[in-house]
Amino acid sequence: MLKQLKSLAFDDEAAAATEYAILLSLLLLVIASTVVTLGSKANSTFNNCATKL
Repeated sequence: MLKQLKSLAFDDEAAAATEYAILLSLLLLVIASTVVTLGSKANSTFNNCATKL
């Protein structure tokens, strides 16, 4: 079992998968923050239009 753990620790494919997971999580964080920002700006714009009507 220890031999399997050592081979997994030095496996390049496992490192690549971890890097892709980190990049994906950062990308999802950027997308989510962009959607929240644009959503709040759109909401305030619609509220301003409704107030003027």
